[in-house]
Amino acid sequence: MLRKQLGQMFSMPLDDVRCIFMEGAGCYGRNGHEDAAADAALLAKAVGKPVRVQWSRADEHGWDPKGPPTPIDLRAGIDSSGNVAAWMGEFFWIRSPGRMQNTFANECFIDELAAVAKTDPVEFRLKHLEDARGIELLKRAAALAKWDTRVSPKPRQSGDVALP
Repeated sequence: MLRKQLGQMFSMPLDDVRCIFMEGAGCYGRNGHEDAAADAALLAKAVGKPVRVQWSRADEHGWDPKGPPTPIDLRAGIDSSGNVAAWMGEFFWIRSPGRMQNTFANECFIDELAAVAKTDPVEFRLKHLEDARGIELLKRAAALAKWDTRVSPKPRQSGDVALP
């Protein structure tokens, strides 16, 4: 696909486009490789020889194309035992690599459901997980984070300052 995109960008036949893959750092979701490749192609054309472009993390987050906001509507029902009895979600607009905004929305919503069920958010998740690897991962993450088991939101204590 990169060759095709670069061919279109330069109005060149596909057979005249040569891409050389260079191993780079891994990432979660998107690593800007198409954008870095387009930058390299533009620079190579300008200087008349191959170039390598490698973005730093700051470059990637500061200059990569951002998608538009994604309206997300989530609804659920919880039974009297605190179990999720129904779940419905609608996600509009953009599909992103890794669908990070979807994951963020779902995880925030699970926190809200745990609060309605008056259950610790980690315990709530564990109650609804069946995958052994997922259960192990969540338990390890909670241990590493030194998770303070409690019902959320955490009740205010004397001396807490309310933010406007």
